[in-house]
Amino acid sequence: MVGSDSKNKLGTVALQPEGDVVAGSWGTWDIVYTVGSQGMAIGGGLRILPPYEGMTRWELGRVVGFTSRPGAGLAIKTENTNPISYHWRHPPVVEVTVTGCPLKLGDTITVRLGERGMVWSGFRVRTRVPDFAMENAEFHVYVDFEGKGQTTRELQVPEPYILLENAPKVNIVPDKPAKLKVCARATTGKGTVFPLMIFVEDQYGNAVSKYEGTVKLESTDPKAKLPVSVDFLLEDNGAKTLSNCKVTHGEVHYIAAYDLNNSLIGRSNPISVGFAKPYQIYFGDPHVMTGRGGMGKKGGSLLEQVMYMKGNQLGDTHGAFLYGRNKVGLDFVCVTNCCQTEDVWKIDQAEAEAFNEPYRFVTLVSFELGTAQGHRNVYFQQSPQPFFSGKTFQELFDFLEGKVAMTIPHHTNTCSESAPEAWSAFVWATYNPKFDRLVEITQLRGPFETDDKREGEYFGGFGSSVQDALARGYRVGFVGGSDNHRAQPGSKRCPMAGLDPRDTHVGGLTAVMAPELTRKAIWEALWNRRCYATSGERILLKVDVNGHMMGEAVKMAEGEERKKARTIYAKVVGTDKIKEIDVVRNNLDVYTHVGKGVVEEFKWTDRAGLTDGSPAIKSGEHSTVFYYLRVIQEDGEKAWSSPIWFLF
Repeated sequence: MVGSDSKNKLGTVALQPEGDVVAGSWGTWDIVYTVGSQGMAIGGGLRILPPYEGMTRWELGRVVGFTSRPGAGLAIKTENTNPISYHWRHPPVVEVTVTGCPLKLGDTITVRLGERGMVWSGFRVRTRVPDFAMENAEFHVYVDFEGKGQTTRELQVPEPYILLENAPKVNIVPDKPAKLKVCARATTGKGTVFPLMIFVEDQYGNAVSKYEGTVKLESTDPKAKLPVSVDFLLEDNGAKTLSNCKVTHGEVHYIAAYDLNNSLIGRSNPISVGFAKPYQIYFGDPHVMTGRGGMGKKGGSLLEQVMYMKGNQLGDTHGAFLYGRNKVGLDFVCVTNCCQTEDVWKIDQAEAEAFNEPYRFVTLVSFELGTAQGHRNVYFQQSPQPFFSGKTFQELFDFLEGKVAMTIPHHTNTCSESAPEAWSAFVWATYNPKFDRLVEITQLRGPFETDDKREGEYFGGFGSSVQDALARGYRVGFVGGSDNHRAQPGSKRCPMAGLDPRDTHVGGLTAVMAPELTRKAIWEALWNRRCYATSGERILLKVDVNGHMMGEAVKMAEGEERKKARTIYAKVVGTDKIKEIDVVRNNLDVYTHVGKGVVEEFKWTDRAGLTDGSPAIKSGEHSTVFYYLRVIQEDGEKAWSSPIWFLF
């Protein structure tokens, strides 16, 4: 990085045309670099990285270049354009090399993204703007005056490339309104007031703030208390929260919102009265990241240093909590930034405390530790907590000793998509029953339930799936998280690991059964595994086996009790028609209930004794038989109940 006083020496860069651009739109843009007094030798040139923060992507299209100096030419090379990769380490890059003759003060290099007059791979391809709206999206432009960059491997050393200050920035604004998103508290009491949130979105899920219109509301409960219509003014910024809604009877309801004048429509998640008595069901994302952390410590690659110094322009911890609470109506959110500095850790804790509001929105203080043996998220019941500077899981467990904390492994059955040597599939031999109460069974890379990749699972074969952990006798409940690196809890719009974002949208949410929405109640529900995971939808699920709730570990007395049949009761309210509900005993599907509608309820009795049927699994000093449910909807969305263990 250089001071602004040296721009006459280093040159300047501008983007043409200037002005806001619409998310997901196509076009042609010129990046114009004006040479400074340093000049530029033959073999020198530029490296241009269009906005890539938060794994967004400015698709380059056909790239050409030309100079203002007669006799000088440009060689253009592009990197990371195909196949599409959304990892922040692999952004698209344009490399420009000067040929013919040197450039002098005042000469210009024009690099055109999305040249329309030429065919590229059989198509007339223009540039496509990222479909993710953000302010101050920055083009990073690096200059090499002498051509030494031709001997380096990408940006692995700080020199000879110098990052220009005052690089071009644009605001990527949402597209026109395309849909309404309606979110409500999932469960409520009869006649109990609950919040209803209505958001206007474009076709990509970006919040549209410039919207005016009248939205009408209808409920499947004819006696529900809610306004007939809601007027949206420009000062509402495309979002409304109605705080005094009620439903009066029946068990499952939906609220529809529509603006026919603007062709907008949306339907709420299922709202249930008394579904999980004596508990309520609260949905949250326990695994969202902002991109902030210590990845750019001195000595890292130039790209890493830039990421560290600039932070993530898509959002910070404050923005993540604000998004989860106000944009998607989640009940709880945990920001789990990785590779933190002590300063970032203090900020994250302060923001978590500021946003934690009993009965409205709950936060937990948390962070992520990545090692070569896999990744764990770390959660604390209270704050403040000291900064953890260790690098290994053993150091982590030593640090947590005596603290009220839990750890949750995630993306267990895959390895790093950018650098496989950086971290491997999760090493379950590091399991610590004192802290590993849960495992993330689904996230933006998809589910990790089984080792053999079944429908909807994209990674596996490492022997580190959730079922592999259960087969070892480890008692872990199930949660889902987004692992979103855009400060957008609950969002599926952040695919990684080579998944094509154009046709693959996966994610995760956690549902907890708790008596109230407080930090203590949410913590106790998670600790006791009274929770389940979904692939991102607010599916309602309850299950018991002989009256025992999900997450319980039941010790069975010797004798006839171990031979008794066990009856599984389940009820599911989907966000789409239920395709099937599988009962899994010791990792084997032993019964399938075929769905016919959105609401399904059944009982099934397993008459095999604990020592019969599927082999028992050794769990510490006990043998165990466990059960869990897998719900599959017609639209492919899923839910998994935490297991119920019978110990003998």
